[in-house]
Amino acid sequence: MGAPEADLGSGVRIVQLSSTQRERLLEHGIASMLLSFPGGSGNAGFAVEAIWEEPRMTGEEAKDMSRFAARGRVDQDLKDVVTALRLYQRGAVWNGRRFYWPLRWIPFRRVTGIPGPGAHSPSGEPYRLGQEEIRRFVAFWHDYRNGKVRTGHRLRIAHARLEAGYDRRQAEDRVIDCIVGLEALLQPADARTELSYRVSLRGASLLGRTPEERSAVFADIRRAYALRSAIVHGSDPETVITKIALQGDTAKYLEGLEDLLRRTIRTWTQFVRDRNEQDAFRELDAAIIRGCQIALD
Repeated sequence: MGAPEADLGSGVRIVQLSSTQRERLLEHGIASMLLSFPGGSGNAGFAVEAIWEEPRMTGEEAKDMSRFAARGRVDQDLKDVVTALRLYQRGAVWNGRRFYWPLRWIPFRRVTGIPGPGAHSPSGEPYRLGQEEIRRFVAFWHDYRNGKVRTGHRLRIAHARLEAGYDRRQAEDRVIDCIVGLEALLQPADARTELSYRVSLRGASLLGRTPEERSAVFADIRRAYALRSAIVHGSDPETVITKIALQGDTAKYLEGLEDLLRRTIRTWTQFVRDRNEQDAFRELDAAIIRGCQIALD
């Protein structure tokens, strides 16, 4: 990141870890998991920090796990930050471990390590945020937390498919996830034929600001459909990517395809913010007929 921390409000912030802190995470990661592999927690450059209040408990009180309900909120904060970062832009970001450090002494309450979602770090380029992007992300984060970035059944499906790609290791799985995510947002409710063509048209109309951009998006989605079709019929994914995507770098192509889904989610969210889905689709289809761009707030 371009700064040592980003304050997200409500006691939550992203902070840069010192070498000493990374070593401490690695040390406690090994200890807490009984000498198992610590999931890369000692290699993390940044962490999400949250501060919250818990009641002071001793003896039998400390056995009542329902008293630790505040931790559930902290865990959700952590998950939300990672998810929002992934939706904001591409890059390898994940939750390898969760650790709790009491700020005052509590009997039997020292450092606790809990494995986070995903057994491995996602592949891809490092996640980077410059100073200006940090400010923009903080604004995006507040929209996300207020429910402005993930409303509606279609958006939830598309978002889940984007998230799933971070835990995939097979190229074909990531391609299928992206296509399912695009279909969840863009396919007509009553579509039975020419689905790839109609989804490609809507994607082009939604994302393209100029005729050239619309043509490029249309071609990208059509190629992705051709790739999925070839994969489900048994072709080798990397061979097909080289042929259909016109490039031999599988990882680069998959990152670009996931970027396409990411852009579609964010633009669709902005488009439907003050409209219901039916009105949004009518405006989108009308823009296709007129050959013009849609109006975004």
